Amino acid sequence: MYSKTDLFRAIFRRERKKYYHHMPASEIKRYTDPDVWNNYFKFCFERNPWDKFISWYWWKGGDEEYSTFREFINSGNAKPSGFELYTINSQIIVDEVYKYEELSAAMEDISKRLNLDEKLDLSKINAKGSINKSRKHYSELLSDYEREWISKVNAREIAFFDYEF
Repeated sequence: MYSKTDLFRAIFRRERKKYYHHMPASEIKRYTDPDVWNNYFKFCFERNPWDKFISWYWWKGGDEEYSTFREFINSGNAKPSGFELYTINSQIIVDEVYKYEELSAAMEDISKRLNLDEKLDLSKINAKGSINKSRKHYSELLSDYEREWISKVNAREIAFFDYEF
């Protein structure tokens, strides 16, 4: 359903509601025909919260922008959680949430569910800037403070998907 503001923009400005990267499923559902929502296969990926934090740190500028992970957390730029992207009232509303760490198996499952002739392959995709430039495992990089902060902020993901530090 469109809000009054959305209708105003559509009628008077000729602006349609646009979909964007990392748009919450709740918002997509709001703008999608119920038949489409109910019949399409909806999926997303979740990532180990501590690993995701390190990736986000580098994406947001890493050592060039922040002197420490703690400074990154205190800056307000640390992406705390993605749980709200695929839930409403803490209930998962997509058909499947795959673990990023099991990407190959997920691609195989998605390919089968969509009856694709060829398995999906993301091996050649390079997410610029979102890599761990230190090449160290997150457990070697994070202090107890950072570990606990990430644990608290991502408690729902950790519980739902049995992530461990």
